[in-house]
Amino acid sequence: MVTEIFPVTYEESAQDRLLEKVENRTPRSENDATAKAKTLDLLPKGKKSGTLYSSTKIIITYVYGKTDNFQVEILTKDINHAKEEGVKWFLDRGFSQEFICDYPVEFYLNFDIKSKLSNTKTIFQPSPSKSPINI
Repeated sequence: MVTEIFPVTYEESAQDRLLEKVENRTPRSENDATAKAKTLDLLPKGKKSGTLYSSTKIIITYVYGKTDNFQVEILTKDINHAKEEGVKWFLDRGFSQEFICDYPVEFYLNFDIKSKLSNTKTIFQPSPSKSPINI
């Protein structure tokens, strides 16, 4: 018996929107700029990029340089809950929902999770929802 494997598909239009947001960032509010500066203080002294937070469901990192973005690696098959945890982490640090969606914060699947979801025909969206979360 042959098992057909279906890779996780990243929603193409969502990928395109994310790239557009990275290339043409909207200006940050003063509150979001302050929240970003305070959040980057969590990096080890002398480091410009690195891990800011980790749990059993996600790892949040900041990437300095041309991309200048936050990335949330999803470590669980429960994608929605992982995204909610990531969004809540940013909101708890004073970022606005608009910053999280438009800066943007990029979500991606850990390699092992992609493999575990390979037979599910999952379509993954790398952006958070614009609607407020409930945790």
